[in-house]
This record gives sequence, structure tokens and C-alpha cells, in this order.
Amino acid sequence: MKKLAAIIIGSNSTRMLVADMPLFLRPHMERHETRLLSSLNSEGYLSAHTIEDMAQLILKLYNKAKNLGVHAICLAATSATRDAKNAYELIKAIKEKTGLCLKTLSGEEEARLSYIGAGDENEPYAMIDIGGGSTEIACENKSLSFQMGALRLYNMHDVTSVKSTEEAIDEAKRVFVNCDNFNFDKWYFVGGTASVIARMYIKSDDYSLLKSDVKISIDYAKEALKQLATTPKEKRSNIIGVPHDRVDILPTGIAVLIAAMECLNIPHIYASDRNNLFGALKQYGMDSGIVKFVNIQ
Repeated sequence: MKKLAAIIIGSNSTRMLVADMPLFLRPHMERHETRLLSSLNSEGYLSAHTIEDMAQLILKLYNKAKNLGVHAICLAATSATRDAKNAYELIKAIKEKTGLCLKTLSGEEEARLSYIGAGDENEPYAMIDIGGGSTEIACENKSLSFQMGALRLYNMHDVTSVKSTEEAIDEAKRVFVNCDNFNFDKWYFVGGTASVIARMYIKSDDYSLLKSDVKISIDYAKEALKQLATTPKEKRSNIIGVPHDRVDILPTGIAVLIAAMECLNIPHIYASDRNNLFGALKQYGMDSGIVKFVNIQ
């Protein structure tokens, strides 16, 4: 059994998972709200300050992984880094500080990692991963990525009323309306929005890993969105399960979920904490894996 680590730089947050593999024993999860997508300027570039801050954070996580006794580590990035016209500068800065090579995942690769991480390989299933900048939908033989996420939609539609929820859902539906029909009975939902809506449903502020998946109906998703939309932002964190750093983008994340569920005719979905980090750790030892691990001990 080996202790492994995966770090993924997302559009909204940067996360690290450390676990003893292959059984995911003694997991350690860290999440930092970095909002990389919002750091892109109007021309699509990251500032030197943002690049330095991100490189410093990756160095901090890298050192934490070493202190935890990690044997090997992988590092990847998703939608915001795909969008950044100077992503090469971020890759260079991280390489200089840590020696790690940042892998920028394609949308299809991101979808595949989330699919691998989300479900039980003994049953057929499909998966939706709503991130900050993109949404991935995948099953065993299909991986799709859409330029629509909680933070990206928030930048277009701030949800502060029932009417604005309808506008946000309609905007997201434009992306999914022609999505292929997946025809699966079992769907998993992962990503930051999934983690929060699950805890809203079970009424828990405990953000240690969920002990079991949480079944979310489309009706409950609509109720949760209405509750958030009619609650002032400064009071949303008073709702059990809602963290203060997601009070702005949680409604748009749920709007994306509702749009996807309606377009794909999904009556209910299982919210899970098993995300693309879990998929990345499962890639260890695979010659043709999406991410590559490097030994650090």
C-alpha cells in the first residue's frame, strides 16, 4: 500500500487529496478557494501576481504532501487553465518552484477522471461534474465537456430572485439542449456544488468525506435553488450545509444542475464526494494514464 497525492487546479478552487492506495485509506483532503477563472483579464491572461500566488500555493501543498509521507504525486489543471492564453507561464512558475509538471487536462480528460472517480465499476452509470468553469458529462464510452460552470454562469447571471433563477437555468440549457441522450438509470453528481447540496439535504455542516452518497431529486434541487435565491447573500451561510465561500456561486451551480437534469431527463441523481481527485489517484501505475505521477520520497 502506498500513500499518494493528487492536486487539481480548478476554475473555482484548488484541491488536494492524499490517501493510502489502492483502498483510499486515511484520506486527507484540502481545498483552497482560488477563483482562477475570475482572475483572467478581459483578454484571457493571468496576471503575474495570480501566477505567483498559485505557484506558492502548489509549493505549500507539495510540501504538505511530503510531510504526510506521500510516495508519489500528480498535478493537473482544468477549465480556467485551458482558457488562459498564458497558461505556459503558470506551468513554468510551478515547475521552477516545485519541480512538478502541471498537466492541463482537456475537457474530455477531465470528464474521464471524474467518471473514474465517481462510481462503482460493477454497475453501469453516468456522471455529471459541475465545476467552476465547465461541466463534464460521461459514461463508460463517452466523455463530453461543456463551457458552463457555477462561476462562469455567475459571471453572466447573479441569482438573487426567483425570476433570475429561471434566467440562469435557461442560459445553462442553451449549452445542454443538444446533448446526446445517455439513457442511464444511475447517475452520479460530483464537484463543489454536489458536495454542498448533499450537505444541505442531510442538514450537516460537516465537510469530512461523505460516508454515503446522497440521493437528490430534481424537485429538491429546485427547492434548494429557490431558498438560496430568496435569501440575501450575506445570510446564505446561515443555511445548514452552505459554506461562506460559496454563497455567491452555489445558486448558479444548482441552476446548471437543474438545466442538465431537465435536458437529460434525469429525475434524481446521487451526489458524491468522489470526484476527479479520486479518479486521478486510481490512475497510479497506469502507463497510459491521463495523469502522470512522480516519486517524491
